[in-house]
Amino acid sequence: MKSSLDYAGDMFRLYAASGCPTYESEKERLQAEAVTKYPDSPELADMAFQKSLPYLSDILAVEQTFDFFRRENKEYKIDVVKAVYFVRPKDDLHKGGISERVIAFASSCPCDIGTAYRWLRDAKQICAGFRGLRLIDTKGNIKR
Repeated sequence: MKSSLDYAGDMFRLYAASGCPTYESEKERLQAEAVTKYPDSPELADMAFQKSLPYLSDILAVEQTFDFFRRENKEYKIDVVKAVYFVRPKDDLHKGGISERVIAFASSCPCDIGTAYRWLRDAKQICAGFRGLRLIDTKGNIKR
C-alpha cells in the first residue's frame, strides 16, 4: 500500500500527465464527456461523472498546493515539484529516477540536495493535506 506522500507524488505526475488542467476546465470536460456518452440517460451520465470525482479531487489538491505556495512566496517549492514530477510524467519511474531529478534540480538551483528533498516533502505533505489524506509520522502518530 502506498503512503500518503507517495500518493501525493503520483498526484503531481497525474496532473502533469493530464496537461496541467484547471479543476474547473477538467470538471466541465468530464461532465460533457459523460453527457455525450449517455445522451439518453442522465442517471448513467451522472454515474459516469461520479467515477471521475477522485481524479478531480487530485487535480484540485495540486492546484490548491500551488496556489498556497504562490501566496506564501515559496514558488521554489513548485519549481522542485515540476523538476521532479513533471519530467516525462507518463513514463514509468525507474529506480533512482527521483534521486537523479532532485540532484539535477539542486545543482541548477542555489540549494543543497537535502534542502531540495525537504521542499519536495513539504509540497507532498501540503498536497496530501488538501486531498484529505492522513499523514503518519515515523512513530506511527497521525499528524493533524
